[in-house]
Amino acid sequence: MTKYKVGKISGANLFSLLFICNVLVIFTKSTISLKGQFSSDIFISLIIAFGVVALAGIPVNIAAKRAQRLINNKYINILYALYFLYIGAVGVGRFALFASTELDYQTKAWVFALLIIAAGAYCAYLGLEALSRFSSVVFILTVVGIAAMLLFSIREFSLINLFPFTKNSAADIISNALDFASDTGEIVITAAIAPKVNGKVQKPFYFSVLLSFIMSSLLVLGAMGVMGDAAALNSYPFFQLSQLARMNESVRLDSLYTAFWILTVLIKTALLLYCAGELLPIKKKGLSFTCAGIIMLLISLTITSTDSFFVINLYSRFIPFVVFAFALPLFLLLSFKKNKGDELLEKL
Repeated sequence: MTKYKVGKISGANLFSLLFICNVLVIFTKSTISLKGQFSSDIFISLIIAFGVVALAGIPVNIAAKRAQRLINNKYINILYALYFLYIGAVGVGRFALFASTELDYQTKAWVFALLIIAAGAYCAYLGLEALSRFSSVVFILTVVGIAAMLLFSIREFSLINLFPFTKNSAADIISNALDFASDTGEIVITAAIAPKVNGKVQKPFYFSVLLSFIMSSLLVLGAMGVMGDAAALNSYPFFQLSQLARMNESVRLDSLYTAFWILTVLIKTALLLYCAGELLPIKKKGLSFTCAGIIMLLISLTITSTDSFFVINLYSRFIPFVVFAFALPLFLLLSFKKNKGDELLEKL
């Protein structure tokens, strides 16, 4: 039995946080950013992405099992902090563009980005424990919300709409898989907060990845089964699915979908700001989170100001993912092993 320790979160809380970070990827995904068409073979891309994330997370999980802290060097800390802020800015930017085009045409995207990041910085300042407790509630709301969307749209579902199952080329399917994998952040988040988890992190990590990809796959198949080829005509097919899901003739679920999308982007933004703020070489936590928020906002404004934000080069996200989520943790893990061997030799 694991004894609870003050200042640490439980494995269940870690599961909720990582699930939210991963499932947000499918919420923010636009058909514009995908290679080829939005079709049923996105399901295949999600399966490949799950395999990529599961394999890439092995070094981080081995280090966590050995209670080895990977991010524990001032230079590496700064690099990881910038990476956290970068992937957070991409997520915030995507939501801000969605809000400014689908929810309120008269409000600029930067206003939504500012509001989300400001709220996220405040949540990060409250601490990891408070954020993890809030994530447990949002986890339940998100799962119930997705289930409701699928349940109340099932009357429009048709298996015929899923076929032909593969419309995109193998290259496009793989490209989309790498795109999904590179947008996730749970591997580097696990590396950052593993020392603050009360108990093991391996099961929460892999269960959260598995469940999030299952829910994402159900959303893809649901959107295609309900809308068919028309799904590719919508910039946000899952938002369109929520508009088609009706409890009755006058009650749609798009407001529910928007609500848990806002909550999930807030939690992921707050968690990334927390990780970055803890790693920045600033002693005052309030100032550290404020600086992290300003940097994230500047990055978000920079990338959203370009017309090609949605089709931002895959390599600009996948290469950093490989470096920070797999290559660097693997290198640090091997360095730990080598240093331990050197210490044993010195004792002989």
